[in-house]
Amino acid sequence: MMAELASISERRIERLVNPQLNDLPAFLSPDPGLQSGAMIMQYTAASLVSVNKTLAHPSSVDSIPSSANQEDHVSMGTIGARHAYSIIENVRRVLAIEMICAMQTVEYRGIEKMSPLTKAFYTEGREVVPSIR
Repeated sequence: MMAELASISERRIERLVNPQLNDLPAFLSPDPGLQSGAMIMQYTAASLVSVNKTLAHPSSVDSIPSSANQEDHVSMGTIGARHAYSIIENVRRVLAIEMICAMQTVEYRGIEKMSPLTKAFYTEGREVVPSIR
């Protein structure tokens, strides 16, 4: 489920950066053609989603007998937990990229049109990540 959350987020990022899918500047760049804008961020999000698909493969299907064959089925739970943690970290990164792209988009659409709640998120986000210039 977490891996799917990142996948959906990456698709929203693609819709924001792809000029064939919207009327925004290519890759949300202030100078399309000369600056790559959010292009590499979308690549990164797509890569993290791909990694998550691999990490989401059930660890239990790779059971190997251990302890002189006394444990003929090993759950591989520790590996599964490590993979789950990695997926969660990757999801956080993809969602952060989506937030950055959304903040850039709102600058093209008009910050003054935002609700007070979303404007608060925008303001807090811009304290951490400056606008693409």
